[in-house]
Amino acid sequence: MYNQNFLCPYQHYYSHQAGSGIGVIYKGVPYQRGHGIGSFLGGLFRTVLPLLSSGARVVGKEALNAGVGLLSDLVSSRPMEESIKTRLKEVGTNLKRKADAKIDRINMSGSGYITKRKRRSAVISPTTSKVKASKPLNICECIKSELDLFALPSTQTSIESGIWIHYKPISSLADDGPIEFQVPGAGDDYIDLSHTMIHIKAKIINQDLSKLISSTMVAPVNNWMHSLFNQLDVYLNQKLVSPPNNTYAYRSYIETLLNYGPAAKESHLTCGLWYEDTCGKMNSTDNDNKGFVKRQAFVSESKEVEMIGHLHGDLFNQEKFLINGVEMSIKLVRSRETFNLMAASNYLKLKICITDASLIIRRARINPTVLLAHQKVLSTTTAKYPITRAEVKVLTIPAGVQGKSLDNIFLGQVPKRCIVGFVNNTAFNGCLTKNPFNFENYDLSSFCLYVDGQQIPSKALQPSFENNIFTTAYHTLFSGTGIHFLNEGNGISRDQYSKGYCLLAFDLTADLSASSASHWNLIRNGSVRLEVRFESSLSETINCIVYAEFDNVIEIDKNRNVIVDYSS
Repeated sequence: MYNQNFLCPYQHYYSHQAGSGIGVIYKGVPYQRGHGIGSFLGGLFRTVLPLLSSGARVVGKEALNAGVGLLSDLVSSRPMEESIKTRLKEVGTNLKRKADAKIDRINMSGSGYITKRKRRSAVISPTTSKVKASKPLNICECIKSELDLFALPSTQTSIESGIWIHYKPISSLADDGPIEFQVPGAGDDYIDLSHTMIHIKAKIINQDLSKLISSTMVAPVNNWMHSLFNQLDVYLNQKLVSPPNNTYAYRSYIETLLNYGPAAKESHLTCGLWYEDTCGKMNSTDNDNKGFVKRQAFVSESKEVEMIGHLHGDLFNQEKFLINGVEMSIKLVRSRETFNLMAASNYLKLKICITDASLIIRRARINPTVLLAHQKVLSTTTAKYPITRAEVKVLTIPAGVQGKSLDNIFLGQVPKRCIVGFVNNTAFNGCLTKNPFNFENYDLSSFCLYVDGQQIPSKALQPSFENNIFTTAYHTLFSGTGIHFLNEGNGISRDQYSKGYCLLAFDLTADLSASSASHWNLIRNGSVRLEVRFESSLSETINCIVYAEFDNVIEIDKNRNVIVDYSS
């Protein structure tokens, strides 16, 4: 049994997180440069009181002297009226002289209000008397951390231990069906969602199950571990919390392309077979396309390739732990071979064989006092998981069109960020000789978004790719992702942009904080549309890929019911 007093700090902390209504809004600071008129009168009284007590003694002494003088005048037969006037005049003169002497002593001691100002003005020279001396406010002393020799770092006690657990699919890998994983929620362990990973082993073979010969020019598309799938479904206690769509490959590609710099793309992202295609040679299957050559080396002659990486799901992009008692299910729907493979000919009959798959989960054992505190607060409120929900829309622009207005792309909640690109329709649907991630410029001449009728940007982008004028469009890759004033980059050069990496990014928040996780903006409802024009009519049908991000929240109550504030 745990001491209830020991549980109080955790319960108090989480109760404050849950909220208790609107408290005191603002009281104001208790003292602002002094205590007001009361302080002045109090100080004046404290100064005058000693004068009154000492003055009584002085007056009494002078009265005694005056009485003695009157008796002397009576003895000497001096007129009474004249004697009284004389003695009173002497008393007044003596009292005035003693009072002046007392004030002079006060001036020298520096007390009082008026005399203090007189003394200060006398000290300041005439040349500096016009400059008002100001005293610094709100100064707080500090000490350098290098001199903080007796302190120790804070100690983390809320998580007692953690372990990586590999879960195997509950579905068969032999066919082309979805790969499903189930993570039980029994026990007291929490799940560290942000460290969820998937491990895949796969190889490319002929449809007759024979191995590829060395001369077969075939390779996976970029980011193959994620391009193997076109849909990711996440369930919490049988509640779908991920919007269903078949564009998971595009979501993972766009997020990886724009969120990571060259150092990451050349190191740990290669674990998922990320090798960028050469700009201008995106559809090439020879040595001109360096990315194709590198990926081909991994799968030539039907060699098995091993991949591991982070899942691109809304729930896995936030840091909060999933509480116990919630079962998590994940389903990955496979994409077609004609989509995730590139070859020199469309007549090749190829098959992808996934030989092994594992879902890697990080389970954490939580301090029992924290568990009890969570359970206590869950009886009054819900556990909240703020997420950045990503949604990808695909719109078709037919051949022969020079301009197009795409209305009501999003109707309802307005996204906080939009990223737009154009790909070939045939490549999107699956074609071995075309790269599905070749974001061409198609001689774009005008582009703008409209959010509830407001044009963004206020002046439409008007690039001219033929004349190499597209800097404003290229700059959106940085202004729209929040890195245009930082010492960061995404690895896309100005030369590469127009030759296969032509994406347009827009931050639609009021304070340009779409990339910030520190706060939310007010949720707006409305419609989003875009208008696009090209230098000439399109010679082929293209697809407009629109990637959008929204602020949403997932809640779990004490009975482990899952609630979402969006349509899933």
